[in-house]
Amino acid sequence: MADPNYISPEYVTNAFVKAFSNVPRFGHLSDLSLILSTDQSLRSNYILGTVFVGCLLAAIFLFWSILLVIFTCFGPSKVGFLSGFQMKRPMEKRETGQKYRMPAVIRSFFLCSCMVVMAMAVLSTFVFGFKDLRDASDRLLVSVQQFETVGVEGRDMTRGLIDLSVDSANLRDLMVDELRMDQFCASAGGGMDPNINILRNNLTQSLYERDDFGGDMFIATRMDIFDEVQSYGSEMESAVKAYGIKTWYLWFICASFTSIAFFMMVGTMCTSFWKPMESLTCFNTWFLLPILLVLLTLAWSLVSVMAVGVVMNADFCSGGSGTGSPDATVLEMVEQSSIKAQTPRLDEAIHYWVDGCDSSSTFSEKVLIQEYTSSMNTTVTLLGSLASAMDRAGLSNLSETCGGKDFTATRAYLDLMAQDYNELITNATVTEKLLSCENINSIYSDIVYDELCTEIPEASAWAVGMLLAISFFAMWMVTLRSAWLETIDNGEIVIPMNINVDNQDPEQPLEVSGSSSSGFSQSNYPHTQPQDNDNAALDNSDDDYEELIQTSDGNGNGSGNVGVAREDVTTPSSAGLSGESTLSPMTMTQSEIGLSNVNAHKSQSQRAVAFKDQEPSRSELASATQSSGSGRGYDNVDVQPMDDLHEAAESTELHFEDDDTDNLEQAFDDMLGGSDDDGSYNSASYNEKNNYKTW
Repeated sequence: MADPNYISPEYVTNAFVKAFSNVPRFGHLSDLSLILSTDQSLRSNYILGTVFVGCLLAAIFLFWSILLVIFTCFGPSKVGFLSGFQMKRPMEKRETGQKYRMPAVIRSFFLCSCMVVMAMAVLSTFVFGFKDLRDASDRLLVSVQQFETVGVEGRDMTRGLIDLSVDSANLRDLMVDELRMDQFCASAGGGMDPNINILRNNLTQSLYERDDFGGDMFIATRMDIFDEVQSYGSEMESAVKAYGIKTWYLWFICASFTSIAFFMMVGTMCTSFWKPMESLTCFNTWFLLPILLVLLTLAWSLVSVMAVGVVMNADFCSGGSGTGSPDATVLEMVEQSSIKAQTPRLDEAIHYWVDGCDSSSTFSEKVLIQEYTSSMNTTVTLLGSLASAMDRAGLSNLSETCGGKDFTATRAYLDLMAQDYNELITNATVTEKLLSCENINSIYSDIVYDELCTEIPEASAWAVGMLLAISFFAMWMVTLRSAWLETIDNGEIVIPMNINVDNQDPEQPLEVSGSSSSGFSQSNYPHTQPQDNDNAALDNSDDDYEELIQTSDGNGNGSGNVGVAREDVTTPSSAGLSGESTLSPMTMTQSEIGLSNVNAHKSQSQRAVAFKDQEPSRSELASATQSSGSGRGYDNVDVQPMDDLHEAAESTELHFEDDDTDNLEQAFDDMLGGSDDDGSYNSASYNEKNNYKTW
């Protein structure tokens, strides 16, 4: 029987439910029950208002990822370390001795990001966040299994009642024929105990009233209620098992992000404070970084989906229409579904259970079972009374009174029927208890009030926050991935090019028509001091070399063509050039280039300018070329001093775009003295030009 003292618990909302149920919807509805509506427009309206948070998080990830791809395509020349390449120390910082703090700032932020990722991964696994969400999902699974058990036990119980009712009906048919007066004691006359006759008549009437002993009723109860309860319980159990947090999820999140952040942090610290470890740098760049990108994609996707789930959970718990209770949402979802039309018994039961055993709520199934057990108790009482009366009269006396009839079988049937009917009463009572409000409502309160609307919203909020923090700072780790790479000096090397001093401001930097930039190896310049990096940039302020400008045209004109090269690049193995070059005009100063000697006509005077501690002005360069002519149309130009540079250039891997061919040829024309008036070259100039064009 139901407990009359049972009081249904009341739901009390919390701050997390209020916060997530109030997220911006931009005019869309927030009633979760609409997702079951047959109206497609209502379903779409709710979904559009719910997915905003998830779409916002996904958009942030996509935008950030696109930026990283764009930065990588731009390369270090345009976006520097954001492209993922090594950070370069500006030349002016090294020449002036100023500290370049950018690498230290980048690495400090990178190390902080690594530590945040590690801390969030550990905390969410062992303290709160995903740990609490896993515990809440485990408790939810237990409660759902209890609800499913109600359906399973009810099905088994009603199946037994149905079978027992069939047997009882068959036995009842035999007993009724036996209890009729013409069969029970045809020759008794007035010798039969009147009390026995009264009990016999009452029992016969009661047995007729039992009809099929509730067989049809129990069939309907099993199909409309217990089968549906078991089905819904099984679906919920499958959902919790599929989407619940498992222990290995926690270990995977903790181990993956923590280990990756640790190795990258160690690599960055080695580069920053000690000597870089090439093997660790390679491991971080080519193994851990791709794995981190995959994990980040999964993490951001999971954060977006979980954010939408948290909002929908808050809508469920807030009552949808603003009642502030999940009860309203459940009842509205029942109304939106086909339960009422297909299984009215279940619809009635749900309202009874959710309303918290309200006395105003009626549950006909419960009433029917109570009426059934009451009538069966009456029949069992009559069976016992008749059996007792027969025992008091004595079976032998009854036999003599009734002309020698044997009542042994009749007495045994009474006991057998009483036994079956008692079993029917017991099973019916258990069935009623399974359907009772205190049984189902207590499970409902555990599932909805305690788990779905109290523990899971709080745990989900922390889990989403933790995973978002991990994803956000891990994205910074990817963005600042150059932190574990070694910082190099920003240097340039140049190939022979044309320097025009005509019509130039004597005090302004030279305008050069061709340039080339590249990193340098320390081995290229054995006279310089050892650098921290194997690819340190050339120290243009080195005091151990001189660069000469030698020009002449034999006429004293103040213009000339100068070949530009490093004096100490003497062998193919020491050239060390890499990358691509263009011949677009650029401005270069003495601190950025070295000027090699170019022999003009042997009979002309030579003027050398040594670059060491100060930059020559335009006037000095012009003075150095006063004995030169216009720089074009000279015969007998001796280009043999360029041979060393020619050998170095042949060993390089510089490549020019097709569009630069004209500029390159013009640069060689200017460098070799140009053509004669008739457009022909002298043999030396022509051969040298062809050699350079081939290169």
